[in-house]
Amino acid sequence: MSEILKARINLSKITFRRMKEEDINSVLEIERALFSLYKDAWNYKHFLFEIEEHEFSISIVAEYKGELIAYAVCWAMFEEFHIANIGVTAKYQRMGLAEYLMKYLERELVTDEENMILEVRTGNIPAIRLYEKVGFKVFFERKNFYSNGENAYVMIKLLKDGVWSKSTVSI
Repeated sequence: MSEILKARINLSKITFRRMKEEDINSVLEIERALFSLYKDAWNYKHFLFEIEEHEFSISIVAEYKGELIAYAVCWAMFEEFHIANIGVTAKYQRMGLAEYLMKYLERELVTDEENMILEVRTGNIPAIRLYEKVGFKVFFERKNFYSNGENAYVMIKLLKDGVWSKSTVSI
C-alpha cells in the first residue's frame, strides 16, 4: 500500500556530480540496503579506491532535494564503458530514476567508447528488464561470478554502428 502512496520524483530536479569521500557513508547506506544479503557488497575502502586511486574510474552520485539518492561507479577503459556498481535508494525505486541515471551515464560520461558493459545477477529480473529497456542485450553468462556462486549475465549495449558478434566486443 505504501508503494502506491509514493510521491513521484521530478527527474529534472536531480543533480549529478562526482562522488567525494564525504559521500561514501551515504552511498554505503544504499549499497548495504541493496546488497546486504551478499558477501560481495562493496565497503568503504572499495569506494574510496574508486574516487582516489583508480585512474579509469568515474564515480558519481545523484542528489534530489539535498538527499543523496543514487550512485554509479564506472570504468572508461579502452573501447569500453563498464558499469561496475550502481544503486538507487529504495525510497526512489520504480520511479524512473534508474533509467534516467543509465541515460545520463551514456549521454554525459561516455566519450569514445564503443560499448557499455555490465554484469547482473541472472536472478535480478527487474534490473535485467531495466537494462534491456535502455538498449542492453545479454551477451553471455559467467558461471559462479558472484561470491555466493550465483551466475551473472554480461550485458552489452553497442554504442557505435555494428553487428552483434563475438568479435564486436573485447572481453
